[in-house]
Amino acid sequence: MKLISFIHPSGPRPGVALSEKIYLDLLAADPELPASWNLLFAHLDRVAELFAQWHEPGGVIDGVPLISSNKYPLLPPVTAPSKIIAVGLNYRDHAEEQKRRAPAQPILFGKASTCLQAHEGPIVLDPDLTRVDAEAELAVVIGRAGKRISREDAASHIAGYMCFNDVTNREAQHSDKQFFRGKSIDTGGPCGPWLVTPDELPPLAHGLGNRGPPERRGRPEEQHGPAHLSGGRVDTLRQPAHDPAARRHHRHRHAGRRGGLPRPAPLPAAGRRLHGDDRRRGHSRQSGRVGLTPPP
Repeated sequence: MKLISFIHPSGPRPGVALSEKIYLDLLAADPELPASWNLLFAHLDRVAELFAQWHEPGGVIDGVPLISSNKYPLLPPVTAPSKIIAVGLNYRDHAEEQKRRAPAQPILFGKASTCLQAHEGPIVLDPDLTRVDAEAELAVVIGRAGKRISREDAASHIAGYMCFNDVTNREAQHSDKQFFRGKSIDTGGPCGPWLVTPDELPPLAHGLGNRGPPERRGRPEEQHGPAHLSGGRVDTLRQPAHDPAARRHHRHRHAGRRGGLPRPAPLPAAGRRLHGDDRRRGHSRQSGRVGLTPPP
């Protein structure tokens, strides 16, 4: 399933994309369901039942509980995560590029949830930002709470995967000697358009690649997926997180620049929104321009 959130006149609502043209409004289909994915992940069996009931809507294009995809704007698939945990030096060749050894354990850091932006939403840069670049990421959304999660149980805690663009203020990152401010630019985390449940992908997203215009994919040797992570596998990234930060619903991002963007180039003049010509130069405005492709 492809899980979404959208702006309804009554407020943010969860849904399922039945196709690129038709969405299922889950609250209209079952008013007893929770109104956000943070709580709704515990009811994915019911979501799957509704998906099975409505996934072939026939000639119906727009009628409760179905809505046309252009009727309401999309939001980030998970609008209010309890935390966003990212992994530094997450690809072996990324570490080699910086002449550093791949870390023995993942380097974890946090991003403010206010960085989130919807699919195709603009990235707005403040006038004083001069060193900014973007990276394509794979986001893993943890849907079931846990602590001291074993590698064997890691997959059962994953609600799904989605595209995530990571826009970074490098000047802040380097001057602060840590990641939080540089990685938390407002609107600097476009994601989605949807969260894809694990049943539609290979186990632990193994073998996925990136798609997009050739200038966005980088050199062939840079077009790596999760198998090229420094830790080797998605489930190993969960292994060392034996602390309270591992507990609730959050995003754990791990497939970074080596997943398919060219080497970072300076973004357009500060204060501008990124769109149009900026995309043609390889800059990231929206998550949908770099998508997931299945293994060959």
